[in-house]
This record gives sequence, structure tokens and C-alpha cells, in this order.
Amino acid sequence: MAESFCIATYNIRWVLDYWPRRWPMIVREVSDLKTFPDGRKGPPDILALQEVNIGGGRLGQDAILSKLLPGHKLFSVAGIRAWVQVMWPLGFLNFLARGVVNFPGSTYLFDVAAWFCGKYFDRWFGPYAMQIYYTPGLGELLGVLTGAMWVLGNSTAISKRFNPSDKKVLCLGKEKVAVRVVIQIATKSISITNVHTIPSRKNTKTRRQQALKIMNWLSDEKVDGQIVLGDFNATPQEPLYSEFTKAGYVLHTLIPYTYTYIYIYMYIYYIFIHIYLHIYIYNSIHTYFTACRQLPNPNPNINPTLTLTLALALALTLALIQFVP
Repeated sequence: MAESFCIATYNIRWVLDYWPRRWPMIVREVSDLKTFPDGRKGPPDILALQEVNIGGGRLGQDAILSKLLPGHKLFSVAGIRAWVQVMWPLGFLNFLARGVVNFPGSTYLFDVAAWFCGKYFDRWFGPYAMQIYYTPGLGELLGVLTGAMWVLGNSTAISKRFNPSDKKVLCLGKEKVAVRVVIQIATKSISITNVHTIPSRKNTKTRRQQALKIMNWLSDEKVDGQIVLGDFNATPQEPLYSEFTKAGYVLHTLIPYTYTYIYIYMYIYYIFIHIYLHIYIYNSIHTYFTACRQLPNPNPNINPTLTLTLALALALTLALIQFVP
């Protein structure tokens, strides 16, 4: 039998949606042994996660993930950190942001930001996170003040038996990125690309452009096959989906939906492949997430005005530390 492997993708929703309650469930799903079609047992060989709280290597969700999967190599990219290196066209602000990312002690600041967001962000802003994110200017302001802008990104954990290497990053806009890693299966080289495109139903044209950008980026690869997976924020009726299928990518899935929105079942996470492979696709993590989203607000008597004031005051201290040369 040809070698098979287990592959999973999931948007873990950063530190939101009552993360302390969801995290043990995701840990159980990631660390529990799975039985493969060939009888082998183990965790997923390839785990592509989006909206991960990425610190500087010591704190954050990616640091915990690396400890959970010692037999895997982790490839994490925080979107804004990558974006300011190549795309931020704001002169002095660009220079300042690059200084924050590149100065020798920046990893400690990112660890602090990841810790701060993990401990306080959902507690203070969780019920209003989506409204804040989709309000022009407000999401960016809060991201700067709390340090959240520096720690949101994609993480791909790949079994070391596949000799993963050659990480490359494509910026899709602000915190959205595609992260590509090449693995070796027998004598074949396969690229694994972890994708997170822009959300909102209004952005179908932008998502289509991002899909074309991804495929153009991958078109020059000297590999034997490609797997593109992640949270595409697009239903099968959108142009993004058809662009991938027209380009020869085949969708592999074993479940009818991956996301619920106001009791509407949708499919927005995909695993596209560009070569025939024996893949065992593991997708049960989403069922735990769906259940946990219905948990009651852990702070029903919270005062939003007071907590917002306190959060901005405390976060301003962190922001000032980040921008000190």
C-alpha cells in the first residue's frame, strides 16, 4: 500500500469564543492517537491552523502546540510581522514597525503580547470582537493598543518523518497570509500551503484575487504535487472555489460542512490537492468548536465601558514599550 498520512486544517479562532473552555477539547483532539487506514496510530501528520496566537517562541498557542507535538516541526508566521517587511507603504510608520519586528529583543515583546491577549482579550472584548474587527479603524487601533496585531497568524505542524523545509510566505493583505512548506514522501516532493483569506461576504472579489495570487505564486514550484488547505472564508458558490477547480485542484473532504453561522451550515475550509495522494483527512475538531460557541457568556454582568477603559489604559503601556527604539 502506498504511504498514507493524516491531514487536518482548522481555524482555532485565536483567543476568542471562550478559549479557556475550548482549548482542552482541541488539545485532546490534537494529542489523541488516531488510527490511520494503514493501521498506524498517531496524531495528525499535518496540522494547518489559522488565527493562532503566535508569540516570540516561548509563549502563545504555537509554543504550546510545539510541546504537544514533539515529533512535529512547527512553521508559524504572524501575518502583520510578515506584511510590514514587504508591503506596508506608510513611510515612517513602516520604518517604525520594521524596527519593532527586527530589533533583537522583539521576541520577548511578542511573548508578552501573546500572554496579554491570551489572558485578557477575550475576557474584556470577546462579546464585541466581531463588531470591533469590522469597524474601520477601531480594529486596527485595538490591535495596536493590545499588541494583538503582532501575534495573529498561521501555524503548520508537520511530522518530522517528512523532512519539512523551505518555508515561504505570501502576504495576502494585513494579517492574512499563505505559508508554504515542502515535504518529502518517499521519492516525491509535495508542497503544503496553509491559507487564510479575507473574511466577510462583501469581499468575494478580493478573495478571488487572493486565490489567483496564491496559484500564481505556486505555479513556479519545482515539486511533484501540491496541497493547498485552510480557511478560505468562501462557500463553494464563490469565484474563489471555481478558480481552484478550474486550475486543476481537486477538493477532498469527508464531511458536509465545516462552519455554522446563525444556524446556517456552510463549507469554507478546504483541502485542495494537485496530485493523487493517499490522504486520511481528519476533520472532527470543528464539531467541538461548534458546540463551544454556544457556551454562555462567562461574564454576564461585565461593564463594557469600564472594561474598555481599563483595557486601553493597560494596553497602552504595552504599545508604548513595543515602539520604544
